[in-house]
Amino acid sequence: MPRQADLLDAVDRAVEAATRLGADVADARSARVWSSSLLVQDERVERLSVGATEGVGVRALVDGAWGFASSDALRAGEIDAVARDAVRLAQAAARLPRRRAELAEGGAVTGEFHEEPEIPPAEVPVAEKTERLLALERAGRSAGNGSVVNSVVQYTDQSGEIALAASRGARVRRRTGRVLMSTLMVARDEHSSQRWVERVGRVGGYECVRAIEPGTFSVRAAERASALLRAPHAPAGAYPVVLDPSVAGLLAHECLGHNAEADLVLSGQSMLEGRLGERVASEAVTVVDDPTLPRAFGSYPFDAEGVAPRRVEIIGRGVLRSYLHSLETARRMNQVPDGHGRAESYSARPLARMSNTFFAAGEAEVEEMIRGVEKGLLLEHGTSGYVLSERGNYTCRAACGRLIEKGELGEMVRDVSFSGLVLETLRDIDAVSREWRLDSPGFCEKDGQGVPVDSGGPFVRVTRVVVGGR
Repeated sequence: MPRQADLLDAVDRAVEAATRLGADVADARSARVWSSSLLVQDERVERLSVGATEGVGVRALVDGAWGFASSDALRAGEIDAVARDAVRLAQAAARLPRRRAELAEGGAVTGEFHEEPEIPPAEVPVAEKTERLLALERAGRSAGNGSVVNSVVQYTDQSGEIALAASRGARVRRRTGRVLMSTLMVARDEHSSQRWVERVGRVGGYECVRAIEPGTFSVRAAERASALLRAPHAPAGAYPVVLDPSVAGLLAHECLGHNAEADLVLSGQSMLEGRLGERVASEAVTVVDDPTLPRAFGSYPFDAEGVAPRRVEIIGRGVLRSYLHSLETARRMNQVPDGHGRAESYSARPLARMSNTFFAAGEAEVEEMIRGVEKGLLLEHGTSGYVLSERGNYTCRAACGRLIEKGELGEMVRDVSFSGLVLETLRDIDAVSREWRLDSPGFCEKDGQGVPVDSGGPFVRVTRVVVGGR
């Protein structure tokens, strides 16, 4: 193996070794990744890190049992040892009583996929990155007119190359990168403190950062945090609500998307178990997970099993159409592979995961949706959500809202939460807007792994939901 190991050579070698040692099926992933992270807080640099990682992970299937091993070295001997460990672990697991794992056929990808950034982050001097973040932070603090007491701007990038090979036919290589920027502005007066977060993230390079305008980033965060100081709490009660794209995306991701991950369905942890083909929402509702959107933060050209990703219509016009699958869950449910077996890195095993999850656009105009509400709320800027997957009870939180009275927008309110049963809420959706955006990049955690995702969509109107303030 050459000193600067070729990643495709590494995974080819690993798969060949695992197969020779007795694996019925084997796949391997290798990576060489550079990353940097910079955080400025309260007008000073708090953290700066730059790093590089490389390694290989091998998965082996023997008599229906998995073994997985990884190493942070790409030397020939180390690759052979990792393959051997994966096979031995699978052989040991095969002697234990357990369900036999089988994989669906089809979907294997071959080829090269390169998304070259316009501006490679590694070529941008640290001094330029630092000054850019400090300038954005200063703009936000200035916009707060003295009310901002804490300000943070954070930047992370990751770029490099990954490769994958599988005995079932996949053989791919990808060069790519992602950039994520966030800002937090905290405003305070004598009565309370309020916060606002903005995020920007894309597949690409530093061009994403240079395109940021303070008015839609740090300045907006400071102005909204300051405005919330003067806003009353949201009135509690059951009301019709209009959800903006960030709040609708939160509902789609947290409350529905996880329930559609097939491993949770098979383990009895999802309210969607056994409901394929059933009407679970109003006809206005179509919910999609799409890893193929160009440059979206959660997009990818192949998953961690070497399968081509597909746009999956989880719910189509109110009917539950599909779950999100790994190769193993697709086989168990007799479904076609859809490329949703994702892993955090070469050293993690693939799981059924979301990518970019959203309500599809509808036909309504936002103004018409608001005019149709006698008394209710427009909820804006989703912040967090939680769902009991088996039962469907959920709570979502929005940073703020606007009262709606007789079809007109009124004053801003703060600290808004809404809750209910997911399927009841989906059935109570009666209007979905043409306007649509995807603007909530971040990382989704599951079983200790974080993968890039995004969410959003249209404005969505729910005829009745339980609303509460803090």
